[in-house]
Amino acid sequence: MHSVSTTSNPAIYSSLSKPKLVTYRGVSEHSAQSAQALVLVGLNDDRVGPPSGQPLVVVSKEVDENPTLLPDTKMYPLQVIQFHVTGAPGDIRQALLHHNSYMPDPSVFKQKVVNLEEAYLHSTLSNWEGKAAMDKALIVGSSMYRRNAVTFTLRFNHKKGATLRKELGNTFRSLRNQLGSVTALGPTLITVELDKQGRPHLHGIVQTDANLADVRAALGPASGRLSNPTFRKFRLDVRRSVNPVAWVTYITKDLLGLPEQESAKLIYMSQSARQCGKQHLGELRGLAKQKLGITPEWRGRAAAVCSGGGHRVVRRKRAHSLLN
Repeated sequence: MHSVSTTSNPAIYSSLSKPKLVTYRGVSEHSAQSAQALVLVGLNDDRVGPPSGQPLVVVSKEVDENPTLLPDTKMYPLQVIQFHVTGAPGDIRQALLHHNSYMPDPSVFKQKVVNLEEAYLHSTLSNWEGKAAMDKALIVGSSMYRRNAVTFTLRFNHKKGATLRKELGNTFRSLRNQLGSVTALGPTLITVELDKQGRPHLHGIVQTDANLADVRAALGPASGRLSNPTFRKFRLDVRRSVNPVAWVTYITKDLLGLPEQESAKLIYMSQSARQCGKQHLGELRGLAKQKLGITPEWRGRAAAVCSGGGHRVVRRKRAHSLLN
C-alpha cells in the first residue's frame, strides 16, 4: 500500500525544500482531496505554468525514481506531476492561496516541492458522469475560479433546525422553495453540515454578479421566521469568494468520511452548476495540454486508471454518520 511520504535529494534540494510525494492509493481522504484541489488550483491559476516560462510555481511531468518508496515496483518508476515554487514564497500555500484558505491536509500545500502521482490528474480529467458527488462539487467550485462568486453560511431558527435534523438527507427537498431565490441568481452549490451541538446549517457558493445585499435577501427566507434579534444578526454570513476551490474543500470537510450514497444527499448542485462543471472539464483539459503537454490519447488512459469514478467511490464509514 502506498503512503504519503517525504523524499529528498541532497544534490538538488535543500533541507527546507524536500519534495513531498502524495500517492494515489492508500492515503487519507483529507490528503486525497487536498491533492485533487492542488491539481485544480494549478490548472486554473495563471501563476502556475510550464518550465518554459517564468511562473511563480512550475508544473511539469516528472518521474520519481526513489527506490525506497517503491520496493515492489523498481522496474516501473512512479510518474508524477511536480509543483515547484520558484520565487520568493516559502511554500505552495503561501504562493497560491489566500491566508484564510482551508485545506483538509495543509501539509500537501506547505511544501516548496510537491510530487502528486499522475492519477490525480487522470481523475480530474475523467468524464463527468463517472465522478462521485464530492468530486463533482470540487469541479463546480473550480468552474467559478475566474468568475464572480459569493460564499455564504446560513443558520436556521431553533424550530426549523430541529425539524431538518430529524431527516437530514431530505434537507434540500424540504428547502426547495425557499432556496429558489438564490439558485435563480446563478449556478449554486450547497452542502449541509452539523455544528458541535448537532444543529444543521448550510454552506454554499453561488456564481453571480449580484451584490451581497441581494444574495442575503435571497437567502433570508430559508432561515425560518425569526424573533430573536441576536440570531437575526448572525444567521447569515455572506462574502465575496476568494478561492472557490478552497471554499468547497471547507464546506465538504464533514462529508469526506461518508459513503457516496450518504454524502450525495448532503450536496446540492443546481442544474446550471452541473452544466458549468461539465463544460469546465473541457477547459481543464485545454489547460492541461497547455501547461503539461497532455494529449487526447494520454487522457484516454485515464479511463483505465480511474474506472469506477475516481478515488472516492469506496469510502470509509465514520463511526457516527451525519445521517444517523
